[in-house]
Amino acid sequence: MKLFFVLALVIQATITFSATPQDGGTYKIIPKRSGLVLGLAGNSNNEGTPLIAQPDFSQASQRFILHQTGPNVFELEDKGSGLYIIASYPSPSQALYTPGATYHKFELFPVGSFYMIRAVSSVNFAMTLVPGSDINLQPITGADNQLFYFCSSQ
Repeated sequence: MKLFFVLALVIQATITFSATPQDGGTYKIIPKRSGLVLGLAGNSNNEGTPLIAQPDFSQASQRFILHQTGPNVFELEDKGSGLYIIASYPSPSQALYTPGATYHKFELFPVGSFYMIRAVSSVNFAMTLVPGSDINLQPITGADNQLFYFCSSQ
């Protein structure tokens, strides 16, 4: 019983759930009811690598630094590569930062304790967890597979 309590304290010390993602914060992005985290396929640092849902291996490619550019609008920088997630269709992927471009901006719509991640460049499309652990941009439905929560992480 003591081991469980100590383990719980260690987990609590390194991971904090956040109701409101903050500018400059580092987060795991977790699809609702999946038990997975968003990350880059193969933990790659290459441009064009797609964003997928995968088990949490505590890799830097599974952590994202949020940069706020407007009310509820953020750019998602991959902590491992320094590249930004872009709203490429059908699957968001990472690319070099392009100042002023809208295709790497995402609006976070709060839905209870979760967020819908809408592509600013594709107004009616949101990140969606699809069968097979792929993350695609699909028309907004408000279904559970379009809801994510942000877990503060170093």
